[in-house]
Amino acid sequence: MRKQWQDDQLLRNLAQTAITELRPRILAAGIKKQGKQDLLFSLLHLLKSYTALTVLQAYPFRVAINNFIENETASRCSIHLNNEELLALWRNVR
Repeated sequence: MRKQWQDDQLLRNLAQTAITELRPRILAAGIKKQGKQDLLFSLLHLLKSYTALTVLQAYPFRVAINNFIENETASRCSIHLNNEELLALWRNVR
């Protein structure tokens, strides 16, 4: 049970760190008026550092990250990403 708790805590910390790094990246994309494909490539590049979040038990954390990405890109970049695009993003992180 302790191992599971430690694993969850590690994934939670990784997810929070990823969100912390995504925030300025998305803000910069909005300022530069990047297109959707450039934004997706930038997000992919950043998320490749977080392959641990691709495991099955990290699914709730990926959902939280996806929700953050959707909200931030819509408000900061006026880019709306759908679930399929976010799923493809995570598939390419592996």
